[in-house]
Amino acid sequence: MSILDKIKSLFGGGKSSGTQKSSSSGYEGVIKKFHYKKGFGFIKSSELDSEVFVHHTDADFKIREGNKVRFKIQDTDKGPRAVEVTFLAKGKPPQRRRKSNRDSR
Repeated sequence: MSILDKIKSLFGGGKSSGTQKSSSSGYEGVIKKFHYKKGFGFIKSSELDSEVFVHHTDADFKIREGNKVRFKIQDTDKGPRAVEVTFLAKGKPPQRRRKSNRDSR
C-alpha cells in the first residue's frame, strides 16, 4: 500500500474505479507476458509488488515481450491496469522452455 493509499484510507477515500495513481513520471517495467492473439499481457516492475495488466490499446507502440516500458497505473474494478504505456528500450524476450522430444517411459 502506498503512502497516498494510506492517507486516502484514513480519510475514508478508498480505491475507486478509474482512479489513476503513480508518481508524475510513472513506473518503469518490462513486458513479461503478452498474449498477442488476445491483445493483453502483464508488466513486471521492481517498484511494484505484483505484475500489472496491460492492454494493447493503452500503448503507443507494438507491445513485445522483453521490452522496457514506462507506464502509469489506473485502478479498475478488475484490479490495477497499466495506462499511458510508452516504449523505452528493446529487450530480450523471455526464454521459453522447449518440449523434450524424448519418449518418457
